[in-house]
Amino acid sequence: MDTLKEIDSLIDSLSVEVQNKIKLGVSQHISRAEYHFRQAKTKNDDQYYTDAIYRTNQAYEGILREAYELLAKKTSEKMKTFEIEDYFEKENVFNYRVKKAFTNYRQEWRNTATHNHNLFFKKDEAFLAIVNVSAFIYILLNQIVEKVAYSATKENIKNKNLSVTIPKDIKQNTIESIKFAFLNYHKYVITSKIENMNEAQLLGNLTAYFEEILIGFKIFAEYEIGDTKYHCDLLVSRDDEKPVIIEIKVRFDRNNYENAIRQVLSYLNQTKMDVAFIYFASENKTIEYVYEEKILNDKKIYVFMPEKKYLTTNST
Repeated sequence: MDTLKEIDSLIDSLSVEVQNKIKLGVSQHISRAEYHFRQAKTKNDDQYYTDAIYRTNQAYEGILREAYELLAKKTSEKMKTFEIEDYFEKENVFNYRVKKAFTNYRQEWRNTATHNHNLFFKKDEAFLAIVNVSAFIYILLNQIVEKVAYSATKENIKNKNLSVTIPKDIKQNTIESIKFAFLNYHKYVITSKIENMNEAQLLGNLTAYFEEILIGFKIFAEYEIGDTKYHCDLLVSRDDEKPVIIEIKVRFDRNNYENAIRQVLSYLNQTKMDVAFIYFASENKTIEYVYEEKILNDKKIYVFMPEKKYLTTNST
């Protein structure tokens, strides 16, 4: 797997101005860290491993500054890195996965290399630093892309006056309200580039849409499921009713369908929740959506997908 390629694919979904800043302040440092790692063997010089870690630290600091400006919407120009770290630590901005990776890299690599300039690192340490900072940057970029899509959708909904509303006769029925929202969502996706959406963008877009249409509901994105290591894309709740799990997918195919069923069923089995929704996105805003209702182990799963006549041969 080419981790830098995956990181750059997320960066490319942001504005050109932000793309250029992150590629210069983040991607370039990861690329050089990998270069130094290879040079250690080529030149038979282990000090290149230390150089690699200094580059991963620069990538770490670069993504923190960009995250601060995009998530906190403040300038980081006059701030020291530790001040930005303290902000993210105290304000609880990061989702739980990002926070875990943030804490790990900060403690294991950044603090060690920053505060002890007599240290020299070995090959395995340089390897772990590159892997860990790449993982941190990747999942933080997912949160950034999601937040940018969410904010843009909120603004577009405000400017264009979203016209879809839950009918009065089903407003008090949580399941029917969510069904209605999904069946109409693809017609009202407020974006001009739905065909290029990645999962983070789709999650931000859908969260903003749900908040506008599901009045009186609480919407939680990237929700951690109990004390497990798992998380669902969205959790929807209202009053004292049991919450509902939602998983979204950017494409439909038979394997993805079966895997999604197993995924949400495992979530339901690990919790006291009884209902889950799976939504397969489509780039075509003119198609009709249908849903299947499955009952497995006394759990209900609603699967929303394009009507079969709109699916390609490879999707069935």
